[in-house]
Amino acid sequence: MSFTNIEGTWYNHTKTTLIHLPANKKDAFVVPLTVQNIGIQSFRNCTLLQKVALPTQLKRIEILAFEGCKSLTELIIPESVNHFGYRAFKDCNSLKSIYLCHKIPPMVSTENEIFPESVTSRATLFVPKGTKKMYAKANLWKEFMHLKEYAEDELIKSLTMQLTLVSMQEVNQRNPIFYKTS
Repeated sequence: MSFTNIEGTWYNHTKTTLIHLPANKKDAFVVPLTVQNIGIQSFRNCTLLQKVALPTQLKRIEILAFEGCKSLTELIIPESVNHFGYRAFKDCNSLKSIYLCHKIPPMVSTENEIFPESVTSRATLFVPKGTKKMYAKANLWKEFMHLKEYAEDELIKSLTMQLTLVSMQEVNQRNPIFYKTS
């Protein structure tokens, strides 16, 4: 099996699986559009990472994929995701907002423990307008104490702003601007 390394981030050779993001990655990360699978423990202990932009064709978030991402505050999960691995977001205790784009709640096993209890009791799970009743009855999703609906245009605004900020950060990291001081 061959791998691809782009700026310290490891992918399979076709860049459809993200294998490893360096633990020192700060602030935000945009997962490339080619990625369909977030691999086992691929974001493990990225303690400085606050936001992750997931591609719209992502299908799988594997076991312990985001374990230990203690600074992760917001997550937008695209409708294409159909698999959540066991404890995918273990120790992501700073999560405040989780947006699910699924018009029908994704089916998950009750034993899956995707999110820790500290997240389901404090974070807000945002679901598409008109789906709150379904989520309030569905495995795992019903465990969220704070469940709210969002309009699609609200999510698009939030996502656009998030991607703009991430893009600006990436440009600044690749092409730092140095200021001369007297």
